[in-house]
Amino acid sequence: MNPLCSNSFKSLLTAAAFSWLSQHSLHAADVPVLPTGQVGNTAVQNEAKDASMVDGINVQPFWKSGEMTGEPVLFIQQAGAKTASGKLIFTPTANLEIKNPDGSLQYELGKDYRWAPGSRVIELTKSTRIPFKTVAEMTPGKGKPKTIGGVLHSEGRFFYDLQMMVSYQHDERMKDLIPAPRKMPARSIKKLRENKPFKVVALGDSITQGYNASGFKRSKAPRNQAPYVGLVSKALELRFKTPVTAKNLAVAGKTASWGLKMAGKVKQENPDLVILAFGMNDRVSPEQFQITIRQMVEVVQKDSPDADIVLVSPMIDNPNARKNGRVLKLRDALHQIDLPNVVHADVTTPWRKLLERKHFSDLSGNNINHPNDFGHRLYAQVIGALFESQSNGQVSVMEPDRALPKVLIMGDSISIGYTPQVKNLLQGKAEVIHHKGNAGPTIRGLTGIDQW
Repeated sequence: MNPLCSNSFKSLLTAAAFSWLSQHSLHAADVPVLPTGQVGNTAVQNEAKDASMVDGINVQPFWKSGEMTGEPVLFIQQAGAKTASGKLIFTPTANLEIKNPDGSLQYELGKDYRWAPGSRVIELTKSTRIPFKTVAEMTPGKGKPKTIGGVLHSEGRFFYDLQMMVSYQHDERMKDLIPAPRKMPARSIKKLRENKPFKVVALGDSITQGYNASGFKRSKAPRNQAPYVGLVSKALELRFKTPVTAKNLAVAGKTASWGLKMAGKVKQENPDLVILAFGMNDRVSPEQFQITIRQMVEVVQKDSPDADIVLVSPMIDNPNARKNGRVLKLRDALHQIDLPNVVHADVTTPWRKLLERKHFSDLSGNNINHPNDFGHRLYAQVIGALFESQSNGQVSVMEPDRALPKVLIMGDSISIGYTPQVKNLLQGKAEVIHHKGNAGPTIRGLTGIDQW
């Protein structure tokens, strides 16, 4: 049989194949999805539906949905204003309701608050039962008690009790809220599809440890929502119908340099996915931060070569207390790290965009540098987006039984040199394989093609 007609391989990477790839480049967006309402793989549809809720919390991307549930608002009375007000992310079209943080009390339109159709602003009445703060109380000034940088600060559940939960329907979408992922954690997705036990290990600072989530022991509150690491692991378990456990090694106040010292302990947990989330406490140059993260990745990959790594860029801290340029530069430094089996979960960008629509105090659990429950869900949703295929603004769970296309590289010693770069470029899009050893001249390739 003519070896060039053999079915023993999916693709032959020759000059012609490179030409084909350049014209038919495989992107994450090219992975087929199942649009909402389309008749097709019922198992995938049910999987997506089941994975949307974690312990009663909707972990699906809010920016792609027409229904907002539990958007936090801390009502503030601005200087000179007669009453307090708050801003929403979207403009409600129907079913607007405001509840207290625990959901046990629903406030009344007209009695407790006013809202005009077509507006994103909610104003409180003079006789409102909804708690609020004045702008002077929120920004007492530098040196005052319970402040950082002149801004009101508190840990525990202080801000939890001030942030009301607003739910509504709307017609808007923020499809560009998070950057499209450059690549996906392909090996993790493969393991999850195979329904093998899967372990997530997280290393980071207080945000990753769980501070100011209502399910975190130091900020415990009745809503009892897990921090983002717990949400990620539970969402993956529900989505892929396989056991997923998590080990959180994060410690409050730590920096990337501490993470580098701790990186050697990650291997003891035998991870499948490692989350590295630093930056909020790092006061070094972006160049030094990147060097330290690269060293951390190197240690983890050496000790746990089969684990994928997620680099998380943090939320933006309170712009009234600290300058934001530092975090943005650290985000860019992380984005420049383009290594095999390493992906970037960019929380910084969506956080910055949300601040164009909302007050920082709506999104933070301590009003300085920790997310509240909504912020922890955003972290989980951004990481979760790495495990979803994206096309035309629609998001769908990747089909569990769909295999990546295979690319076979045949060639001499030169091909051995560029194979790692090809694998990197096509990670998550195709499985790249180089035959064992050096093929030498063309005739050896013709005789060995069936075997390869």
